Amino acid sequence: MYIGAGLHMDPLIHFPETKEFIFVDTQPRSEFDSELRFRDYYYRHNFVDNLKAKCANKGFNLQSEQEIEPNYYNSIMTIGQRLWWFNMVKEMFPHINPTLIIFYNENTNQTLKYYVSTNLKFNGPIEDLFNCDSIIISGHLPNANIADYMTKGMKMYGYNSTVYLSNDEDETTVIDIMNEDDELISEYFSCDKITGDVKKVSSLRNIK
Repeated sequence: MYIGAGLHMDPLIHFPETKEFIFVDTQPRSEFDSELRFRDYYYRHNFVDNLKAKCANKGFNLQSEQEIEPNYYNSIMTIGQRLWWFNMVKEMFPHINPTLIIFYNENTNQTLKYYVSTNLKFNGPIEDLFNCDSIIISGHLPNANIADYMTKGMKMYGYNSTVYLSNDEDETTVIDIMNEDDELISEYFSCDKITGDVKKVSSLRNIK
């Protein structure tokens, strides 16, 4: 699992033994999707097109798209917004709802399931996440609610460009949960964001 993956598709190449990747991001609906409210100026109109292009560049071709909560936009739009866009919401914001996009690399037999416009605070449950045995962290520190999908003994792959310190007083992150529960992660790995080199380290603090 990789929460907040954005357009960082390098893990598809850095982990050649992985047969199925589960990525999740709140984009394109918003990068700042912290409440049940839609702000159209945060919608990233080019996100999905850029995602498809990046995946194709890695040899992952589009297989399917499926809205998993087709009417979600009704819960985040005001009456004024719905009246303003009327029946053009899906045309203006085609991926406003949580959507599963699946890519497949026929040369490596790898699958990427990317849940876009999906906020784990408000959307789900995402059944695919329950089947993951590892978590990738790069840049963004996922909210602590991801721990609901994690089982004890998971592996963590952390990119060395990330600061693994959780000092946000307003939000508990998965790093806080890892520090509290020694059994949650069984093995830690440090990943070089430039070269893709992966090495096992003794603890979270040694990822660098």
